[in-house]
Amino acid sequence: MEILEYMSQNDKTERTYGTIRQIILESKQNGSTTSVAANRIAKKRIKLAQSNKEDLSK
Repeated sequence: MEILEYMSQNDKTERTYGTIRQIILESKQNGSTTSVAANRIAKKRIKLAQSNKEDLSK
């Protein structure tokens, strides 16, 4: 059980680092602050989640 907990925690950490990398990259590409980039990414993810939810409900 400890191995699964470690793997789960490691996966969460990797996703977090991936998100941070994405925010930094987008802020550099668009010349914006990381806050603006984070908000832009969050809006994209919300739209994608809503779209996926609609697709699943069909």
